[in-house]
Amino acid sequence: NKLLCVINEMESGEGYKHASRLKEFATEKTIKQEKKFQDTRTVNNYSQIWYASNDSNPVKIELNDRRFVVFECSRAPLHIEGYFETLSLCLVYEGKG
Repeated sequence: NKLLCVINEMESGEGYKHASRLKEFATEKTIKQEKKFQDTRTVNNYSQIWYASNDSNPVKIELNDRRFVVFECSRAPLHIEGYFETLSLCLVYEGKG
């Protein structure tokens, strides 16, 4: 079982093609798990799915669909002095005292 599934670089062709299956993963309490050479089994679905894309319409979202939240990010780079240095220190020293 996964708590977070990240689908990076989702393109509209694939998102539209698999729209009903993606909705299922977003809402169903249980899902089918299929592993190679093993029987299919039903497992609890605790996952959150994040889609990342530069495509303007990577997934099919109907007008009143509440399964999705969309964030549009600026294409302009944002420069905050010392941001990445501070972030790097937090990642390196997190939990080390």
